[in-house]
Amino acid sequence: MMQQARKCSKVLGIPFMGSGGILVLAKKRGIISSVDEALNALKVSSLWLSKDIEQIIKKKAGES
Repeated sequence: MMQQARKCSKVLGIPFMGSGGILVLAKKRGIISSVDEALNALKVSSLWLSKDIEQIIKKKAGES
């Protein structure tokens, strides 16, 4: 499903951002205090992210 949405977005020229990018942006803008806490909340909600992706998100947010 997500790939279809991204493909459609690309065809229509609409920029897109994944969950990780949104978390990093929210942290940089002071909307959330920790991407780690937000990632844990997403895991509880059954969103799966690999450890490598989690580390990349944390690093981009300055939490590594």
